[in-house]
Amino acid sequence: QWGLSKSKVNYRMEEDGQDIAGFQHNSMCPFGLRSPIPLLFDAAILSTLPRAAKGEIWLGGGHVDVKLCVPVQQAAAALNAPFVQLT
Repeated sequence: QWGLSKSKVNYRMEEDGQDIAGFQHNSMCPFGLRSPIPLLFDAAILSTLPRAAKGEIWLGGGHVDVKLCVPVQQAAAALNAPFVQLT
């Protein structure tokens, strides 16, 4: 785990999501992104979210009505996404 200040994270505007990632608002999926985007998991997810206590999180599934329930550790490994202190 390592820390990252919020000033170092670039939160893109909603309108940029479709151009950059290929998904519209509320359908953003970390798998199959149009452009390579560094992904991070907030380390707090490991202890603060109820489902995270069971090891699962919900992610966007590529369509506004589709969500993916995945084990957080497997998702982080598959996405090569580190756990960082964001909150």
